[in-house]
Amino acid sequence: MTQQLPGLEPTVVDLNSPVHLAQRYLASAYDSVASLINTTYPALRAQREGSRGRLTHAEQDLFRAAVVFAGAGVDAVLKEALRSCVPIQVEASPQAREKYVDFVARHIQDGQAIDARRLARLLIHDSPRDALRTAYVESLTGLRFPP
Repeated sequence: MTQQLPGLEPTVVDLNSPVHLAQRYLASAYDSVASLINTTYPALRAQREGSRGRLTHAEQDLFRAAVVFAGAGVDAVLKEALRSCVPIQVEASPQAREKYVDFVARHIQDGQAIDARRLARLLIHDSPRDALRTAYVESLTGLRFPP
């Protein structure tokens, strides 16, 4: 007999909160893992003769999938929280702003000189500020797109 996981409490995050989407990702990841454990595992276990013994390969694979889903969910939650909160923090914190300025300086450099093409792309962008913020968040979340 499997133990039921307690459900996530309903969100107390306001719809206008910068972390609302991250909270939705967390709830989705939780639901995916809970479904594997609460629904799929008992159905798989019922196909087995006897109620004791080692886990079958299929049962082990199911728990591996649950770990992968949980890890992917945590990754998505943290990346979305960064995307949502870093721009706010850059505006509010002098230390965060200083790190952002360091990133911008590195972003437009090519060795010791300024990369003129990268700088030109930024200057002709509709919103250089948004382009730099996007590049900064991508660098923090591990998404590295060409400049």
